[in-house]
Amino acid sequence: MSESIRISPKHGLNPSMLCCPICGNGSSIALVGLLPEDKQAPRNMIDKTPCSNCTDDIEERKKLGFICFVIRDEFEKSQGATPWQFFDSYHVIKTDAAQRMFQGLDLSYGAAFIPLSIAKQIGLKNEN
Repeated sequence: MSESIRISPKHGLNPSMLCCPICGNGSSIALVGLLPEDKQAPRNMIDKTPCSNCTDDIEERKKLGFICFVIRDEFEKSQGATPWQFFDSYHVIKTDAAQRMFQGLDLSYGAAFIPLSIAKQIGLKNEN
C-alpha cells in the first residue's frame, strides 16, 4: 500500500472498529486518520464484507437453498458504498422458488442482494 494516513492533531490515528454487517461483531480496526473538520471517527463502522464466521455460515446455508440478502433501498442512490453497508437481513429460500421468482437472472452464485421493497413484495419481509 502506498497510501499514507494523515494523522489527526486531535484524535491521532483516529481508530474505528469494523463490524460484520450480519452479526455486528468487531472483525478488525480501521485507522481512519484525519477526517474533514478533524472529526472523531465513529466508534464502530460496518465492514465491507461479513466476518469469517458469517461467511462460513452463509456457505452452509447455501447448501439448503438460495440466499436472498435484503438491503435497504437507499443503496441504489448511494455512490461508492457497498451493499453490506445497507444490509437488513438474509433469508434462505428453495432454489426452485428462486428460479421461478428471478427468471432470467444468473443464480449460479447461490445468493443475491435484493432491495427491501422487493423482499416485501415477495413476502420475505413484513410491510412494517
